[in-house]
Amino acid sequence: MVYANELIIFIHIAKTGGTTLRGILDKQYGSNSLFMYAHETFENLNSEDKLVNMLKSHINNVKSISGHFGFGMKYNGIDTPLLYLMDTSRNIVYISILRNPVERLFSQYHHYKRNNWIDFDITFEKFVKQNLYIPNYQTLCLSGTNIPNLEIAKRNIIKHFALVG
Repeated sequence: MVYANELIIFIHIAKTGGTTLRGILDKQYGSNSLFMYAHETFENLNSEDKLVNMLKSHINNVKSISGHFGFGMKYNGIDTPLLYLMDTSRNIVYISILRNPVERLFSQYHHYKRNNWIDFDITFEKFVKQNLYIPNYQTLCLSGTNIPNLEIAKRNIIKHFALVG
């Protein structure tokens, strides 16, 4: 199914294969039609208003927004999901990819080690026991809340998602 006028929001949950899906969106719609929501882009925009204004300047000119955020474009440190603070006449369609949680966590562990975000000698067991990760991260992203909420995540998937792979 091709969505002609909808705004496709791709919740790219880290370590689930989302970079591949983002590449498919790029080929389908062209890189000028995509807005890549990167944490680094917003680090210096330290207020809700600045974040909303930046997104407003893009939201009607792109086909898809993708990035590491939660449902409604929930941004870490901002209580209200950003899409709730903007007016858009476009229908919003969500897509995302999930992965076996243990496999995703193991991949995240190795990613952290490769990027020196944790000490190289930390074992996977210690990584888990010391909570050096966000528990129930996939549920957190799909619920768009400050704490993981499985019921809200399931409701969001049923009501708002065109694809969860």
